[in-house]
Amino acid sequence: MSIPSDALTSMAHPLRIRICKFARTQMAGEAICSPIPKAMRSFTPSFIIPIVAFAALSAGCFGGSGNSTDSDGFTSKGGSLASGDDTLTSGEFADDYSITAQPGQWIEVVMTSSEIDPYVILKPPSCPDVGTCEQQIDNDDLQSGDTRAFVFHSADQAGSWNILATSSSPGEAGAYDLAYRVVEAGTTPATAGIQNAADGLNAAGALAAGDKTLDSGEYVDNYIFFGNAGQSMTIDLRSSEFDPYLILFAPDKSQEDNDDYQGDQSHSQLVTVLASAGMYRLSATSYASGESGAYTLNMTAGGAGAPSTASGDAVPFEKK
Repeated sequence: MSIPSDALTSMAHPLRIRICKFARTQMAGEAICSPIPKAMRSFTPSFIIPIVAFAALSAGCFGGSGNSTDSDGFTSKGGSLASGDDTLTSGEFADDYSITAQPGQWIEVVMTSSEIDPYVILKPPSCPDVGTCEQQIDNDDLQSGDTRAFVFHSADQAGSWNILATSSSPGEAGAYDLAYRVVEAGTTPATAGIQNAADGLNAAGALAAGDKTLDSGEYVDNYIFFGNAGQSMTIDLRSSEFDPYLILFAPDKSQEDNDDYQGDQSHSQLVTVLASAGMYRLSATSYASGESGAYTLNMTAGGAGAPSTASGDAVPFEKK
C-alpha cells in the first residue's frame, strides 16, 4: 500500500512510522489474511465428477444430510467432516453445497460446530470447480470469542454459488450445522449476534497472550457490524494500560486507521461515513507488538455527513 506524500506532515507523531502489515484475522465476508491466504485454498475432489453431472448437483452434495427451511428463509443442513472426505489442497476436509443468486441479492451463510473450528468459503459462478479463485469469500471466526464462520455477501454474478464447509486447520473432523439463504437488497443479516451499526457498540475487553495476532505480533480483538452506505460513525478505543491502535475494515477491504487521537497515546478515534452497505470489522489492537491490557471500545452512529478530519493521522501508515 502506498504512503501519501504528505503523510509525514499530517501525522501527529511524524517519527512514529509503521510498516504496512498483513493480518491473520478475517472479517466476515472478506479474505484478509497473511502471505498465503486461505482465500486461495483450492478444492481437490477425491474422485472425478463429469462436468454435466457436477452442474446438476444441488445443495448438500458431498456429505451434508438433513434439510429444513426456517421462518427467515434459511436452509439448514447437518453434516460431518471426516477422513475420506474430499479435501482442500491445504489438507482440510470439505463438504460442498450450492445456492442460486442474482446480482444485487445477498447471500448469508453461517456454520457452527462444537467439534471443529468451522471455516466457510463462498465461491462465485466464475470460479473453477477445482483450483484457486481470487474472487472467493472466506471466513474463519465471526469475531473475537465467537468461533462461528459467517458470510454476508452481495452477489455480483448470476448463477450457482458454491459453499464449502470446511475447518480452520487440516485434519479436523466432526459434526457441524450449516444454514444459508438468499435475500433481496436492503435486508439485514438474520444470524443471531450480528451487530447493526445503527445500534452502536459498547464493549470492554483486554488484549492478552493467546489472542489472535497481526503478523507483526500485536494482539488483536475483532468486532463486526453491518452498516449501510451514508451512515456517519464515531468510534473510540481507549486504554490506560497500552497504546491503543484502531482499524476499521470496509467490505471492499479498504481500511482506516488511527493511533493517537490529537496526540493522546491512550485514545484512538475514527470519525467516518460508511461508503457502502455490508459487513465491517473493527480491530482493537496496540501500537507495538506484545502490548496487553484492558480497553474500552465505543461506537455511535449518526446520520449522513462528511467525515471529520480532527483525528489528524486517521489514514497514513496503515497496518492490516
